Formats: sequence, structure tokens, C-alpha cells
Amino acid sequence: MKIVINNGFGGYSLSKEALDFLGVDSSISKNPFTGALFSDENLYSNKFYLDKDRSNPKLVECVEKLRSKANGDTANLIVVQGMPGFKLFEYDGWECIYYEYDHCFHCTSANIQGSRFCSQCGAPLGVLGNG
Repeated sequence: MKIVINNGFGGYSLSKEALDFLGVDSSISKNPFTGALFSDENLYSNKFYLDKDRSNPKLVECVEKLRSKANGDTANLIVVQGMPGFKLFEYDGWECIYYEYDHCFHCTSANIQGSRFCSQCGAPLGVLGNG
């Protein structure tokens, strides 16, 4: 399965061209705090469209076809290969995918707390990386 992630500091966001490709109205939007209207040259709330659905086939197609033109303000979007059940790890906008496991492969202790690191040896309980 293909997944869209942000490959750099800044964070996920989509450009006006990407929103147009996806069929999302980017011409006018409201500031979520004040309700004031903004033109597409300013803040538009739809730039985070599909943020919670990164394996959406239309989003993947958009990033593959538009490439850097799909990038929002500080984004560097790429498509990586992954598997169902992925989770996103983000640090200052830079993202990677990982998978949680129910035990540590390093010391075989159980992952009772559901954390991403082993409580016994500190090893990561997933596969971190950009695909």
C-alpha cells in the first residue's frame, strides 16, 4: 500500500493546486477561530485535507502526479510503500511510518503498556523508517 508522508521539517499540508486536483474548494475558507473569510492567497483550512487518511488513493495519485507542486506551505510530500496498520511518527513536521508489535524482538518481553519502546531493554517496538 502507498502512503503519503512529509519528508522534511515543517509539516503536512497541501497546495492550492493539490486541492484543485482533489476537487476541494480552495478559493474561500474561514478562519476556524474568528470565522473571518480568507482568500486562497492567505490561510485556508482545507490545506490539511486528508491528513488522517494518508493512504487515500486519490491523495497518493495527487502527490505522484503533481510531485513538488502538491506541497503546501512548508511541506515536502513523498509517497512511500507500507502495510496496513501503519502509524505515523512525527517530529517537528518530519514524518515516518512505524508498526507496533505486542512483544520486543530484542529481549522477547511483552509489550503490556502498549508503548513504542520496550520497558525492559529500551529497544523500539516497531519498524521505523520511510518505507
